[in-house]
Amino acid sequence: MVPILETDYAQVTLDQETDILKLVWKGDCKSDIYRFVYNNILEVLAKTKVKYYIADIRKLTMVAPSDRIWLQTEVIPKFFKFGIKKIAAVVA
Repeated sequence: MVPILETDYAQVTLDQETDILKLVWKGDCKSDIYRFVYNNILEVLAKTKVKYYIADIRKLTMVAPSDRIWLQTEVIPKFFKFGIKKIAAVVA
């Protein structure tokens, strides 16, 4: 596993052997951090050939509606544009 991003709120790692990018949320965060994390993920996807994405969202209980809409309309379509084949979420 290659560490990509580590903050108080999230950890992003890349497993190059399995082409999996993994995001683990450590807790709730404000909108600016939420978007910062996903913008960093998009930068990684633009530079790599990752095929799979897993988000562990068990500790992320509060997401603003505007951030959910942004993720669905702006971020997720770019995931597929950059070559992501499958997305999974780990929930409580």
